[in-house]
Amino acid sequence: MTISTSEKLSLDWSIIGFMAFLHIGALFALFPSNFSWTAVGLALLLHWITGGLGITLGFHRMVTHRSFKTPKWLEYFLVFCGT
Repeated sequence: MTISTSEKLSLDWSIIGFMAFLHIGALFALFPSNFSWTAVGLALLLHWITGGLGITLGFHRMVTHRSFKTPKWLEYFLVFCGT
């Protein structure tokens, strides 16, 4: 059910400013003086650890479905990687 209103929502300029600053700052990574293949490799490694191990293996397979058992320390580590 949708409730329609005639009120116009106001813009939150602090959030808009923060998001603009964040994206403009991210563009600086494309400058040759700031680019590093080591940083790209590290970003891919961390993406694999958090996404592959933490979210997919830890949260989805282990915590949600309980499809396998691990020692408690490994369970805590996988859930930590997903947070």
